[in-house]
Amino acid sequence: MTMQRTLSIISFACAATTGAACVTSASSDDPAPDAGVDDPPPALPRSCQELLAANPALDSGTFTLGTAANTPYQAYCDMVDDGGGWTLVLKADGKDTSSQFGYDSPLWTNTAMFKDDQIDTSRAEAKYRSFTEVAFSKLRIVMVAAYPTAMTLDAAGSSFMELMRGPFVPLSNSRAQWLSLISDGVLQSDCNRGGINNFVNDPWIRVRIGLIANSVMNCDAPDSFIGIGGGGGGLDPCYTSSSEPFVPPSVGSIGGGVCTSTPAVPAPNRAAFAYVYVR
Repeated sequence: MTMQRTLSIISFACAATTGAACVTSASSDDPAPDAGVDDPPPALPRSCQELLAANPALDSGTFTLGTAANTPYQAYCDMVDDGGGWTLVLKADGKDTSSQFGYDSPLWTNTAMFKDDQIDTSRAEAKYRSFTEVAFSKLRIVMVAAYPTAMTLDAAGSSFMELMRGPFVPLSNSRAQWLSLISDGVLQSDCNRGGINNFVNDPWIRVRIGLIANSVMNCDAPDSFIGIGGGGGGLDPCYTSSSEPFVPPSVGSIGGGVCTSTPAVPAPNRAAFAYVYVR
């Protein structure tokens, strides 16, 4: 039996006996119908470094990055300084007595964002989604007091948050390098321990990213620091006779003060605005 060919070819197989069942089969010349499943979106870059590697001509600015689940978010990228590819994770103000980024602030270790809709290099404190998302092998800190200064640090992590949740991590940068971040900086002469999560014990000075110093040749009771995320010092006896009431240094400050057997000679804090980048 011959059928007219339309969209399909239909073949019939019928039993020879009259009245027997007839079985049909069909094969289509057309592709299978759309199952209704969209193709997954392309993978977003996970960092500014990945973006720059794909397009070395990019200038600094705000770009779209992706989380591990490929959820998009906005991040500021420095594509020029120190080789470029730096992702901004944090901005902190050492001049603000109500700074959100003192050493003991939960923002250093939790997933909460802070003013993350202001994605720029303005001098307003912020904590961005990149804080919890971008893996890195280097840090770059920028401090602005009289003028901007910067330094790179060898520190690595699956995210900046994970680094802040971890133990003390020593840094090899010298005292002179730390002091170069702030003009007219003052530090005590000894200890000079640089690191991440740089904490000895209460009530002494501590700092999230920076160098602590002491008036004697140990780090048991440091009284000064330079760096970002400072704290402690509230009961520090070195400041009880200072001409100014001692306020624990906030981020981007040097906690001065020379603690000796003679009355303490106060060294005022040199406050700065600070930026933290990862790459």
